[in-house]
Amino acid sequence: MQREELVRRFVEKIWQWYAKNKRTLPWRDLQIADDTQRAYMILVSEVMLQQTQVSRVQLLFPRFLPNRIFRGKVIDLLRDHPRGLTLAGIGRES
Repeated sequence: MQREELVRRFVEKIWQWYAKNKRTLPWRDLQIADDTQRAYMILVSEVMLQQTQVSRVQLLFPRFLPNRIFRGKVIDLLRDHPRGLTLAGIGRES
């Protein structure tokens, strides 16, 4: 069997396992048409996940989502919002 075929089968098995075993997480299936907005919300989920456990982010992300429709540049968002606001409620209030 060729290396390429082995790699293809391995990747296929991993995707099959993922389809069967993945956790339902609110940031995985965002119903947002705007790619920039989707990328921003995924970035937010990644930052939140760096700060605390997945179970806590699962509770907080849906509450965060409706209040954070972002239409500008990320740099503007960071400039206009204090650090405490972005991390509040995920175990990093200080």
